[in-house]
Amino acid sequence: MFDHLVRDGVILFLIGVTILNKICPFIKQTRVSDTLVTFLWAGWIATVVGFVSMMAGVYVNSW
Repeated sequence: MFDHLVRDGVILFLIGVTILNKICPFIKQTRVSDTLVTFLWAGWIATVVGFVSMMAGVYVNSW
């Protein structure tokens, strides 16, 4: 049941980091500030949820 928590957490974490490091600076550079806040929130949420999912998967699978 919890077998895929680590894998899915890594994927979400990497998506969040990519959004924060690559997409947000590009949006800021092109001066489309309407969607910047949305992408910042999406990046942070994906990063935090991915990290928590990774840690939960490691904790559950270590039993």
